[in-house]
Order: sequence, then C-alpha cells, then structure tokens
Amino acid sequence: MARQSTDAVGILCEGTMRAAALIIQSRHIDHRALDPDYTRITAALRQTLRENLEATLEEWREALDTRPGEAWLRELLNVQCNSLALKALESLGWL
Repeated sequence: MARQSTDAVGILCEGTMRAAALIIQSRHIDHRALDPDYTRITAALRQTLRENLEATLEEWREALDTRPGEAWLRELLNVQCNSLALKALESLGWL
C-alpha cells in the first residue's frame, strides 16, 4: 500500500498534480508531444506551487478559524488545486 502524504504541502502537491492530469485529459491536450519526459509540466507545477503556497496556506488558516465542516474543506482544497493546475498549464501556453 502506498504511503499517503498527510502534510499540507504534500496534500496540495498531490491534488494539484491530479487536477492538472484531469484538465489535460478533459481538454485533449497532447502532452506527450509537448513534453515527452514531463520535465516542463513538473517544473511549471513546482514553480506555481512555490509562488502561491503562502497565499494558499493563509486561506486554509482563515478557513480553519471559522471551523467549517470536512466537506467544505475538501471543496476548498479541490478549488485551490484546480486553480493552481490551471495557472501552471497557462504558464506553459497549453490553455
């Protein structure tokens, strides 16, 4: 069984990678032709996460102060991961 990441950064990274994969698939982007060894998408995701990490974590802190339910927190994470994935793909000119 694979070890799941439980720290905030790991959760955000994994969710953003999954979101990027789903966006690429749903928009029929030929990523293999554009980035055969995944170096460009990996670098773009890392850069986007670095640039937006503090703001994202601050949103989490603010949200946790209001004591929302688990479903609301999952939705917040989903929106943030999708947003970060879109930024990374846009930085590559793939969207």
